[in-house]
Amino acid sequence: MEIEIKAKAIEKLIDYTASGIGSIAGPMIAPWREKKESEAKLIRAKTDAEILKIQARAQSEARQLAID
Repeated sequence: MEIEIKAKAIEKLIDYTASGIGSIAGPMIAPWREKKESEAKLIRAKTDAEILKIQARAQSEARQLAID
């Protein structure tokens, strides 16, 4: 029984510590996180554009083959 109480107390201590660290580190990490999210969006947009180019090229080639 005593082990459960200690485990719960340790768990609570870890929660409070993580919460405190998060509230301090959060604003410091925010600009880095925003930059990384922006970079990921740019990569997705470039990938989507490349996919559209490939699809357009394939459709153009298919039309050309149908004409020939």
